[in-house]
Amino acid sequence: EVLRDGLLGEINERQSEAVQSVIGSSRQLLSMIEEILTYARTSARAIQLEPTRFPVHEVIVAVHQMSASLIRKKKLHFHSQIEDEVPLAHADRDKVIHVLGNLIGNAIEFTAIEGEIRIAVRPSPKREEWLEVMVQDSGIGIDPAHHEMIFREFAQVDSSRARRHHGTGLGLAIARNFIMLHGGEIWVESELGEGSRFYFTLPGSRDEATSRSG
Repeated sequence: EVLRDGLLGEINERQSEAVQSVIGSSRQLLSMIEEILTYARTSARAIQLEPTRFPVHEVIVAVHQMSASLIRKKKLHFHSQIEDEVPLAHADRDKVIHVLGNLIGNAIEFTAIEGEIRIAVRPSPKREEWLEVMVQDSGIGIDPAHHEMIFREFAQVDSSRARRHHGTGLGLAIARNFIMLHGGEIWVESELGEGSRFYFTLPGSRDEATSRSG
């Protein structure tokens, strides 16, 4: 970055592009290392949750802000809806942001330009005082035969489009571990060519309820 900013002298356009490439690759490598370390800690249950009560809308806003430039770049339509009487989440806010950010990141990656991403939150139909979050996209979809596999470590779905996604294959495994640490569940409903719907559940608190859509 010192070279890029010209602090050691001016560089030409070609040199600037090379420096930018090195910076980008370094950041990607650092991100991958951090992801591997996070997975190792969650697998060993070496991470302690710090649960607080918060409106899930706050997490949606935070993740949308982090992803806004990529959403704009692909001209995606982003919607969120929270049903009435959804309880406050009683969870580790940073971990929930990590989970939702991973799901939104995948949705952006595998959804075509001008596609759609939707987040919906409702009270869990299975567990009282829990809430259920769904992330839906209009992307390439996932073969039902791979639904369980994608949550395993280093999983890569065998398709030409999926193989172009250069990640560690740990994102969904980390998301699963974080949700399991909360006592929740995470799963997917999808067919090839029909988009995907990822769901996860979180413990809630009935001290207050919230509804918000956008």
